[in-house]
Amino acid sequence: MEKIMPLKSDMQELVQHGSNEFPIQYYVNRITPAESDSVPLHWHPRPEFFAVHRGTVKARAGSAELTINSGEALFINVNTLHSYACAGGEICLCPDIVFSEDLIAPLNSAINSRYLAPVI
Repeated sequence: MEKIMPLKSDMQELVQHGSNEFPIQYYVNRITPAESDSVPLHWHPRPEFFAVHRGTVKARAGSAELTINSGEALFINVNTLHSYACAGGEICLCPDIVFSEDLIAPLNSAINSRYLAPVI
């Protein structure tokens, strides 16, 4: 059993991250070794930075399965299926930022078209 997260039938997360006025959302995920405390497979149209402050996390991003240790981070691109679960015996603390790419560069800017759009 996983954390309850409202999802559409295509696994899109229905939680709104931030708003038009404040297009960023910061979380600190507390993931325990209990299977019921994992973050289920989902996607959203905004990029995400997920870091591990304490513990070891098994992550899935697209077709990759990764182990993320304390002090490491992961960038999840837009519209990418991903999930997280605690991989060890201790509680994992994981800062997580979901944001609009407009925070890095406006959509119509040269910075966006040259540097951001090729990655996103």
